Amino acid sequence: MVEKYETPEYEVIDITKLKAEVEKLKKDLVIANGNITQLISALKLKVDKADIISQINISPEGILIDGKKIHITSETMIDDKLKYK
Repeated sequence: MVEKYETPEYEVIDITKLKAEVEKLKKDLVIANGNITQLISALKLKVDKADIISQINISPEGILIDGKKIHITSETMIDDKLKYK
């Protein structure tokens, strides 16, 4: 049995269809929230002061650290090849 409701404007609304549309909107919202989370995880920090530009870009593809001088103060391990330009 299909539930129907008549609005004051005499428009007939199919409750089952309406519930399905609400469920689809909920799923779309979850997907949108996931996309926002993904964008946040692809974080890009950039400092631009006069001629000094430094950036850290973190994404699923990799990590980019770019700056005129990079100072590493802790023990550092490199598991693969080093490439020089």
